[in-house]
Amino acid sequence: MPVIFRPSGRHASHRCRLKLYQAKKKCVKATQNRPKWKTVGEKHDWQAGLRFAPTGIEKNQLSHRDRAGNQTDGSTGTQRSYIMMLAVMRTVVCFVMWLSVHRVSGTYVPQEMNRTLQNLRQHYKISNQDLFNGEHVFPREPLKGKMESKMLFMGGVLEAYEKLFGHMLRQLPTPSPQLAISKDKAGTSTAGPSASGDVRSNLMKVFQKIKELKRHRYQEQVKLLQGLQKLKHIEMDNLKIQSKALWELPWIYEEASSLADNVMRRKRRRRQTRTKTRPGV
Repeated sequence: MPVIFRPSGRHASHRCRLKLYQAKKKCVKATQNRPKWKTVGEKHDWQAGLRFAPTGIEKNQLSHRDRAGNQTDGSTGTQRSYIMMLAVMRTVVCFVMWLSVHRVSGTYVPQEMNRTLQNLRQHYKISNQDLFNGEHVFPREPLKGKMESKMLFMGGVLEAYEKLFGHMLRQLPTPSPQLAISKDKAGTSTAGPSASGDVRSNLMKVFQKIKELKRHRYQEQVKLLQGLQKLKHIEMDNLKIQSKALWELPWIYEEASSLADNVMRRKRRRRQTRTKTRPGV
């Protein structure tokens, strides 16, 4: 059997001290090669005591308080940059929302009309909170249906715009002849009448554009809407109206049923043609 040499107590303690000395020496070298860190300031509050800075960074670039308790310039600069970043982000968000609300196609809307609308928006200006509240004056859901429904709805929207612009024109103050005579004599005028005159001319330009579009492209739809509006004014309490409506009901019921049946047949034919044209059927 091999003989195992076991050192005495004195030799064992010497070897342990040697190993501890070597390990301590390695730790000292590792700490010397590591980058040095130092605290920010000798006397600071508890918030600054949690921050540590590398040796390459100056103290005045960090957010801390000096011995007197005053805040350094580095903290104020950081706060200013943060506030500027928030302002820029808010401006970008408002601009994107404005584009989503006022998106128009440059093919159909001329540049002159866009400039006129910008001038009118400056006159009829409201707060951004009211402008970007997510509620549209004219809903967008009907525009997701069929083409006939879209055309009918847009005809109603154009007619509503025509009435709205007419009401806005009537709200403007009319220039009196005495103001025009005094304006010619004095040679100077106030900003109020000239501004209202510019608004009136801009409203008239857009008003004419809406009337032309409605007359040339949406004549049938406007006639249909006018017929629908007449149905609202039927006198329900009149005995003659009630009797005539009973006599006309069979014809109305037959027409409504046949129209719905024709629509269902067209849908069925389209489905059959789609299944026939599919490959592998």
